[in-house]
Amino acid sequence: ERIVAVFHDRKAFDPATAEQTFHIGLSDYGAMTALPGLIKAAQKEAPGVRLRVVQRDYEERLQDLIEGELDLVVGCVVLPCASVLREQLFTDRDVCIMREDHPLAKEGLTYENFLATPSVGLSLSETQEDAAVAYLQRKGMKRNLHHKVAHELVMPLILCQTDYIGIVAERIVKDYLSHLPLAVLDLPIAPEEAEFPMSQFWTKSMDQDPANVWLRQMVRRVGADLEARR
Repeated sequence: ERIVAVFHDRKAFDPATAEQTFHIGLSDYGAMTALPGLIKAAQKEAPGVRLRVVQRDYEERLQDLIEGELDLVVGCVVLPCASVLREQLFTDRDVCIMREDHPLAKEGLTYENFLATPSVGLSLSETQEDAAVAYLQRKGMKRNLHHKVAHELVMPLILCQTDYIGIVAERIVKDYLSHLPLAVLDLPIAPEEAEFPMSQFWTKSMDQDPANVWLRQMVRRVGADLEARR
């Protein structure tokens, strides 16, 4: 059962003795990159603290955050809401991946062949796209999209054994290259257009809450470590 009393009485929070459950909204990308560090830090600093990770689309996570069902959201899509605060944690960039013997792996990517080649897309939001896709849409460019999936971690597994190409975050690809036959190519767009930030989001009502402040500080440290190791 969720423990919420400390969120309302604003008492000092001592991580060494606290027994509390935090609910965090994360995508599978966020879980793969940040969650190992978060759990490691929590185990060391706050052995009585438990993390519960919720994976939904961004709109659902925003609603859950506003309604108090989530204590924190970590993601790359900006959550447009006046009652929600944001802090950037680390950055990543989108790359194009395909099986290593795909014709484009040798040919290289151009606007023309990238848009024409059948692709698998990632769908984490009903209203927003990732950085590279949003840029293409602003330019009026349409990909030859055949399938859309909501789980970024499965994209390399799909693309290494099909004729499709896809856009995936570079940090994820690095963890697959040692055991999957993948080719990784830069997208045919300006490098800055492929960059995206990962941020943490919380509500204004929780901004001064000691427990939430501690949680955000821990997430901030994990993000800083990820940025340093990029």
